[in-house]
Amino acid sequence: MAAEQLVRQFQEHEKKNAWVDLFREIDRLSTKQEKDLGLKTEVARAWVNVEKNRYRNVLTYDNSRVTLKRVRSGASNYINASPLKVAEAGRRYIMTQGPLASTCNDFWQMIWEQKSSLIVMLNRIFEKNSIKCHAYFPTEDNPVTEFETFTVSLKTEEHFTHFVVRTLEVQQKETSESYESSSDQENSSSSSDSSETDYSDESARTVFHFQFTSWPDFGVPACSHVFLEFLFRVRSTGLLRESPPTVVHCSAGIGRSGAFVVVDSILAMVEHNEDSIDMIELILRLRRSRMGLIQTSQQLQFCWRSVATALLGGDKGDCNCDTEPSEWFNVIPSIRSLQETQRSKNEDEPSVVEEGRTAGSEGRRRPLEDSPEQPEEAKRAKRFEYFIFV
Repeated sequence: MAAEQLVRQFQEHEKKNAWVDLFREIDRLSTKQEKDLGLKTEVARAWVNVEKNRYRNVLTYDNSRVTLKRVRSGASNYINASPLKVAEAGRRYIMTQGPLASTCNDFWQMIWEQKSSLIVMLNRIFEKNSIKCHAYFPTEDNPVTEFETFTVSLKTEEHFTHFVVRTLEVQQKETSESYESSSDQENSSSSSDSSETDYSDESARTVFHFQFTSWPDFGVPACSHVFLEFLFRVRSTGLLRESPPTVVHCSAGIGRSGAFVVVDSILAMVEHNEDSIDMIELILRLRRSRMGLIQTSQQLQFCWRSVATALLGGDKGDCNCDTEPSEWFNVIPSIRSLQETQRSKNEDEPSVVEEGRTAGSEGRRRPLEDSPEQPEEAKRAKRFEYFIFV
């Protein structure tokens, strides 16, 4: 059973403390496949586009980028956003960076053209004493935000302990400026597979905005329960599907965003009764479309921990957080069948739940903040200190 295999793999990696080595191997294979496949970033590096990138080392591949379909004469169709499709999970996403002040209108144009009705935001506006994302959406304090060709209005805003849910109305403005369809001059054939947008079909649309607010400034959440609670709330909308795509972002659009996409995809694959699920292979495949997806060994560990926790129905193991599993942990049918299978096993063979609870100190779940960082990884983090954006 794929679900039980995923849980056992997590426990094995925990016992061996294998996360740093696993992450290094992912990086090695990613570098190899980037070279073998000839993945280029020439469009993202073009002088007309370079200022549209929040980070100089997080760029879109030329053959896997969203292109804006209608641009002003002579303007660029570039946006730092990558389309991803996980067919076996029934999912299609657009992973993008947190909008800059100068790219907010481009962001809403992408939402409009791709007909996306769901935005998942994994960061706060201000973190680590710096701005991680421009305030591109309205709030209760500022219920209407105006951009060049779009007006975004707040309809509802509901605050929970770890996240905020907003209902937005996006309205296209009438303009007398001259626009043209995006040409092939910037490799626009690499855009996502959404059909050409008819700008005259409607003037306003509803977009749901889910913002997770409990990711710490450094590292990852110490417990996966609050993240899973957020994920299951997003799933409850029924909008996580292949069409239209869900837009997912954090600051760079690869770390936390990658964690959301990987965990959601894996759980969806379990729901689709996939016989074999390989998380490493999935990450490598997604990295062909979005460079650097999953940035650290801690994020890799957190993804696997979240999947295992969900598949065990919210079992807390050694977690000391005050968050209790809610009804959302019963939304995946295969969880119950997995638990029934475990209960029916021979008592001489401990179940994956019991194994995690009775193992010695090596087998217990350690707080994610205590994961040792290898010298090479620490040196790399320091070397790119200017570009740290997890």
